[in-house]
This record gives sequence, C-alpha cells and structure tokens, in this order.
Amino acid sequence: TFTVTGSTVVFDGTTTLTSAGAAFNNIQVTGSLTLGDALDVNGLFDVDGTLDGNAGGPYAITAAGDVDFSAATAFNNPGLLQFDGTAAQTFSPGGLSFATVQNSNTAAQVSMVGTATVDQLTIDNLAILLLDDSAATVTVSVVSGVTNNGTLTHNGTNGVTLQGTAGGVPYSGNDVSWAAGAFTLGNIDYQTGVVPGADVALSLNNACTVDSLDFSGATAATFADNGNTLTVDTGAVNFTNCTATLGGTIIFTGTTNLTSAGNTLNNFQIGTASVGGDVTAVDALDIDGTFTIGSAASTAFDISSQTVNIASGSVDLTNLDTFTVTGSTVVFDGTTTLTSAGAAFN
Repeated sequence: TFTVTGSTVVFDGTTTLTSAGAAFNNIQVTGSLTLGDALDVNGLFDVDGTLDGNAGGPYAITAAGDVDFSAATAFNNPGLLQFDGTAAQTFSPGGLSFATVQNSNTAAQVSMVGTATVDQLTIDNLAILLLDDSAATVTVSVVSGVTNNGTLTHNGTNGVTLQGTAGGVPYSGNDVSWAAGAFTLGNIDYQTGVVPGADVALSLNNACTVDSLDFSGATAATFADNGNTLTVDTGAVNFTNCTATLGGTIIFTGTTNLTSAGNTLNNFQIGTASVGGDVTAVDALDIDGTFTIGSAASTAFDISSQTVNIASGSVDLTNLDTFTVTGSTVVFDGTTTLTSAGAAFN
C-alpha cells in the first residue's frame, strides 16, 4: 500500500525509479531521475533537474495535474506524455522535444504555454487543448502529425505558430477553434477545412495544404501567405470579410468555387503534373502573378459572367481541358504572351 494524498516526493539525487504501478501525488525532480517503468502522477509533476524517460524504455508518463519542464536541465523524452486529469491542467514544455503528447482530459481544459517540438500531438474526443498565448507566443513544431478529435484553440493575444518540421505534416480531425489574433501555419497538410468564425490574423511561414479556406464567417480577418505556396485540394476558397496579402502561389487541385472578394491574387495555378483541378470564379478575379495550368487531366476554368484581369507575362491554355466563358470578359492589363491553344474567349 502506497498512500500519497497531499504529499510531495522530491528526487534530489541520482535515482532510478521503478514505481511498479504505484501512483504519486506531487513529484519534483531537482536531481537526476531515470524511469524504470511507466510513471503515474496525480498532482504536480515539476522537473527542475534531469529526467530520462527513455533509458530501457521508452516509458509513458501519465499526469493528472500540471506538468512543468520550464526549468529542466536535461530531458530524454518518454514514449508518451498523457494528460488525464479531471480538473484544469497546465503544460509548460520548456522548449523541449517530446514523442507523443496526448490530451485525454475530457473534464477540463489543458493549457500549453511556451515552445515545444512534438512527434505526435493527439487531442481526444471531448478534450480541449488551449495554446495559451495570453502571456507570450506559443510555438508547436510537429514531426509526424496532429490528430484533433476534440478542440484545439488559442487566446489570440500574442500569437501562435503550428508548424511541421518538414513539408506536409498531416493535421487531421476537427478544424482549429479560431480566435481573433495571430495564428501562423507552416509545413502543414491541413486535412480539413479552415473556416474561421473569428477575425483571425492567419499567415503562412512555409508551404501548406488545406481542404478549403473560408473567411465568410468572420467580420475583419486577414490572411498573408508571405510568399509561400498554398494548395487547396478539395473545396472552396472564400475571402469574403478577409483582407488577403498574397505574394505566393495558390494551387487548386480539387473542385473549387473561388470568391476573391476584391483581393488581388498573385501566382495562380490549376492542377499540377500529377493531379488536375477545377476552378469556378464566383466573382471578379485579378491575377497579377504567373498563370499556370498543370499537365495532368482534367483541368477546368469557369469564368462565366465574371471579369478576370490578368497581368501575367504568359498565359498558356494548352493543358486546359475545359474553359467556360459565357458572358465573361478577360482583361489583359500587363504585358502578356497568350497561347489560347484553340480555347475560345467571350
């Protein structure tokens, strides 16, 4: 029998701990602690020294209270850090690297502050993870993926960055619960629609893929691609109620209704060498950058009843399979070489 109610165990030497399933209340590490098996902490888990959760493991850490690595001097990450409390919890990762971080607390919110690198970030159904930027920015770099079956949200005060450590890290499940304020995405394959219902200041710091992008539920959102590539692979793009600063490339690889809402597009591409695309202009378009049609079938561009301004240096419709122009006007307002490849204009 191990009775720990209200207690704190301080590991202030060099210790290997085999808890054999016994749960602790509060643990503080000021020395060097090596786990010999899985660890269960029901209260505060505060690492101010060295923790090795991987020697002989990796061994999981299950925490029902706050977890604080902000003063850790060294850390060899465990296989799993799981939050399973029944009250609010705070996670201070201290800029360290973790394997899997999983929020299984379905009774109250888990708040993450600071910076971390995570191999896999998982939010269970009914769990809430707040990227708490109320006091400082929050940056989460993800190696393998994000699975959001619950709620991922932010304060919108100082800014949040969610980024992959390399291109195309998958984000699956529910859309972020967007707040007004800065949120940056990069190297993320966002496998759901981005539909902010608040005036988020969304930006890219690297290439991203989204299923769709719809700002119409906001009132005064902003979007900046910072010269990066945005690929839209299934649904609509709607910049209504959004001021967009577009200096990169938008690639359409699905079936997209495009509402520019008066925003000027830079580089515009339908399809790639491996997948087609179908774009329908819902309102007038202004394209100031390159105009590209990918070589994969099938590609379609429907500008019926719309005015499209194109300043691109070259417009080559050779790879465009379907060009629907009823009632439309195309204005070439730059210095352009046009290869219509038999396509008829209105």
